[in-house]
Amino acid sequence: MRHNILAWLESTGPSADQVIVLTHNIDFLFLEAVLLPKLRAIGDPSLTIFADSASAAATFKTQAPLIWELGKRYRVIPVDLGPWRRFHPKAILVSSRDGAQLAIGSGNLTAGGWSGNFEAWATYSSDAEGLPVLASFADVLNGLPQLVAMPERTDASLTSVTSSSWFSGLPAPDGLLYSLRRPLLDQIAEVLPEPASEVWVISPYFDPTLTALREFADRVGAAIKVLAQPLRAGITSDMADSLPSTIRVVSATPRAEQDRTRFMHAKVYLIRTANHRVIFIGSANCSQAALTKGVTSANAELLAFKSISEKDWNDFIEELEILEEQPLLPEAVSIDDDPRDAPSLRINGARLEDGLLQITFSCSLPLADWRLSNGERPRNNPGSVIGDGSLSFAQTGEVRFVALIGSSADGYEVRSPEMWVDDEGLLSLPTPARRMQRKLRDAASKAVWSATEYSEIFEIFSDNLTDTTPYSGSSGREQTTDEQSTEYTLDDIFAEGFASSVSQSAANQQSGFGDDDFLKTLFSLFGWDIGSDGEDGSTSDVTDREEASDADLRDEELPTNPSPVLEQTTAKAMERHRKRLLKVVTSITSVLDDDGFIAQRPVKRLSCDIGALGLLLRKAHLDHALTDEDLANTTANIWRALFAGNGGADGSLLRYWSSLNGEQKERFQTDMQDPRLVAALTVWFYPDWTRGEERRWFNLSIALIAAKLPWLLRGMALADTVRELTRLSRRLLPTVKIEKPIDIWIQWLRDGAALMHIADLFKDVSQRELAQNRAGGRVSPGDLLWQGGLCVALNIAELQKGNYGRVRFLASGEEKTISGDYLYPVMDLLADENRALANQIKTLTSI
Repeated sequence: MRHNILAWLESTGPSADQVIVLTHNIDFLFLEAVLLPKLRAIGDPSLTIFADSASAAATFKTQAPLIWELGKRYRVIPVDLGPWRRFHPKAILVSSRDGAQLAIGSGNLTAGGWSGNFEAWATYSSDAEGLPVLASFADVLNGLPQLVAMPERTDASLTSVTSSSWFSGLPAPDGLLYSLRRPLLDQIAEVLPEPASEVWVISPYFDPTLTALREFADRVGAAIKVLAQPLRAGITSDMADSLPSTIRVVSATPRAEQDRTRFMHAKVYLIRTANHRVIFIGSANCSQAALTKGVTSANAELLAFKSISEKDWNDFIEELEILEEQPLLPEAVSIDDDPRDAPSLRINGARLEDGLLQITFSCSLPLADWRLSNGERPRNNPGSVIGDGSLSFAQTGEVRFVALIGSSADGYEVRSPEMWVDDEGLLSLPTPARRMQRKLRDAASKAVWSATEYSEIFEIFSDNLTDTTPYSGSSGREQTTDEQSTEYTLDDIFAEGFASSVSQSAANQQSGFGDDDFLKTLFSLFGWDIGSDGEDGSTSDVTDREEASDADLRDEELPTNPSPVLEQTTAKAMERHRKRLLKVVTSITSVLDDDGFIAQRPVKRLSCDIGALGLLLRKAHLDHALTDEDLANTTANIWRALFAGNGGADGSLLRYWSSLNGEQKERFQTDMQDPRLVAALTVWFYPDWTRGEERRWFNLSIALIAAKLPWLLRGMALADTVRELTRLSRRLLPTVKIEKPIDIWIQWLRDGAALMHIADLFKDVSQRELAQNRAGGRVSPGDLLWQGGLCVALNIAELQKGNYGRVRFLASGEEKTISGDYLYPVMDLLADENRALANQIKTLTSI
């Protein structure tokens, strides 16, 4: 009977994606202190809770100052069935991609319900026996959106469940009774295979006249034994004395010594027939509201049922010490059917998405002149409302709780109780991104991250690539201008004032950035906006830790004079983690090289993936988890996988881009462009780890991509790109002046523009025509040539027939020997037309 439901939860596995809880009462402090850490152990899944509206509001009112994660880490959706009705089911669904676990029982999401009380639970898994019950529970879930305000809040959690592989092909529903279909007592009678001969009832609450208990006895036509806990039963002596002789109240106490003082909150109905034994476990008290009322006036209740053996029956009863006598009963009891008062104005739901705060409300008075408690006026004006209404407010930054004010015709103001706000940007985070977020938050408290932490971070990042859920909501790009995109013409990029205007913009923004401010960008790439003012608790958890004591910042710190043995052991451990890290990065590179991954990945997430990967690699290099050679090799491999390809072929991103039509390309470009990506690429590729020929190849390769995908490195608004470059450079390039990475970025823009212009000049001219229009000459190593494509001279060659030049093609890296009369120096064409562009090409090829 009494499951340790927290232990059951921990046993559900390490890869849960979604947890859905149905409860009447909710204890937010227990949830955040106990449940959330338990969820981290099973994969850190999303958590959605459907709770009775009045009960949740009452607890929230007293606990609000101590609640931190509500509306950010987990979602609570209030269900209001009216003043005389309760949303009363207790259920826990743990869903992963390949399987599910379900618990139906009597325990609320409170310390008592999940830990302290004597509760009863029935548990199921997505095997042959559990699937019919899961199918029945799925029907219950599908009906929940009709019971709540803002039903769109249920979309993400329900979609996560219905898209799981275990959900497809569910059998016919069975094994679960739901009071909002038909009265539970009717359903109980229907599932019995034959007339009952004996009924045992365990229930902590009853209706005041015991009407439901009497109807139960009449309906099944059998004697009933009520198992009542001494002095804590929901029945008085007078109530017991009023019962007919066919209904007896007997004493029952938990048998185990550690359970004897626990409150018996279990709801169980044991029914024996001539040949069968059936057990019903769930949320339904023995009251009219739970068992006998119709669907429009009943509480929402769940009862799981199954046939059991005689041994199972006896084992169940053995958990209780039963005396065949009436126990001491209380003089007064709580009544299950009490109505609840509702405030004259209340918020039914509040959600923040993409800078818009939406509120639904109910009021019992005609009210108008709406505003939030901070004075903010709505964007829409519904006028005078009595009943249900909705409002929307422009909102920048984080908002945790809101209260609504409306005025009556005579000027009397009515204020609603506070309501929590669902931040859709945070709540919509996929599970892998949430794991990454938590790992980064933990690591952010340290000035230097250890090799172990880098290995774990990159492994979580690899898992993140397998999830295809789009990021949404208010988190993400931080726009400071109204400009959505920036188009730079050739003249703009090569204008004398362009570089100085960018540098001036950077100088204006250098103040106000902290050493770890780059974490704002890194976190936002995983869909988590930590804010910008540092006043919120979650923000200070990340950005203020730099002020911690030296002891807080140490990570596997060695003694001042470590022994040689300790140094050797530590070096071996670091080398082991370095190899582990490189292995994970190789796996990530393989994923990025896959055409299927690029085609299926939401484009905004792909943009974030590339930017975040670059920042993580840069910081790993800064913290000496990766060597110069490691960074150079991993970066070159990732670059080839995405862009440059091998043997002249395009990388996966370019291949996918080439497969799109015009409208698809425009949409892809819009979703991919991001100033954070431009800044991350610039800092990642800053050439302090490349030398000589490798550096020349890399710069030419970047220039080719800047020519093929000019929008990729242009970002969006100029000021946003410069702000991100400033933010990231301060932390990841600590010894480099901020002007240097900005110069590199401008150089890339100019390189790409130059190569794009060259391709336009030569695209309609055949190589033979070029040869005929040139009168001899000579080329030297490093000169840029055109031979059906851009190439670089590798030796001195006369440009005439009978002489041969060795060249390397920029796109493929392939080397060939070609007759001199078929080589055309690009500078010959550019020298007279565009001196600035010619100089740019000279700089590009001479690195």
